[in-house]
Amino acid sequence: MKKFLLFVLAAAVAAVSFGCAGTQINKDALLGVKRAGVLSLTMVKSAPSNAANDAVMQQAADYALAQAEYQLKSARLFTVVPSASLAKVPAYYYAGTMSKATGALKYFKDNPDAMITKVQDDTSTDFMAALKNGMQAAAAANAARENPAAAAQKVLDDHKEVLIAAKGVPFIPYTLFNNPESGTTIKYVNGERVTDNGENQGLKMALLEQAKAVCAAAKLDAVIVVLADTLLPPPQGVRVIVGGDRVVSTIKCDMTMVMIDKTGEIIADFERPVMDDLAPMKLARPTYKAVTWRMSGGKNWPDKIEANVADPSGEILRDFKELSAEAAKRMANKLKEELTKE
Repeated sequence: MKKFLLFVLAAAVAAVSFGCAGTQINKDALLGVKRAGVLSLTMVKSAPSNAANDAVMQQAADYALAQAEYQLKSARLFTVVPSASLAKVPAYYYAGTMSKATGALKYFKDNPDAMITKVQDDTSTDFMAALKNGMQAAAAANAARENPAAAAQKVLDDHKEVLIAAKGVPFIPYTLFNNPESGTTIKYVNGERVTDNGENQGLKMALLEQAKAVCAAAKLDAVIVVLADTLLPPPQGVRVIVGGDRVVSTIKCDMTMVMIDKTGEIIADFERPVMDDLAPMKLARPTYKAVTWRMSGGKNWPDKIEANVADPSGEILRDFKELSAEAAKRMANKLKEELTKE
């Protein structure tokens, strides 16, 4: 289920307008946007999913949504309709619930095979194994054809293993719009960039139709899907212990977005953040917890460690909040720069 986090983003071709590296925009379409709203914000879970970690990530995602809306509003590029207001619109509220998402349901009705996954031939298996795999694939295809909305919902729910949505917004991962597989040809939905036969292509197209439905119902010119990417790199070299069982390392957070206009076209895509040394980060933070210990030199040292954001002091949550505020400002400034540059 974590495969989608490992995408190698291929180079885009035939873009209407090129921004800086890693940014694809249709500037003319963007300049026509007067009213927009955040359709979804999901945050990458940077620690194993459990009640304590998920509670921290939920608070971090909620704060990230508030910051994204605030910074986009502060950029004064268009009117940002708050998600709290948009949630009163059924097309928005049910956008991530495939059985009630009217735009997506219409697409599935017109394209009943949309959720049938292309099966790759496996020459390494014997005849009986290949026959069994083929029968399983046929059964899955029949189920997806009979109820594509249920198949789509399963894909969305699977993404919840590694992503968490801010409260009050639909769960719609950015990665479903920007999902090229390695080696595939890429071009846009509007003639610029979309993956040909890419993973979850049918669901992507259904969600684009749902974005159109949301825009029509809420009288928006565009909707924005935001990803707050987070990373807790494991500590390197000597492990520094604080607070008894915490091991310090780095915490990173950055944001990206895709904007879809009222015609269902992707008019801006900032691409997945590059979580390098230029990303918003904090050093020497208590991001890991010792799980097992070993004796060495007469002292106890952490043996096995794992990422843990539920530190008793609450430092990690405060870090996430500060970094998401910085990341949201970077994202809004990037959009502003793209629109104002000659």
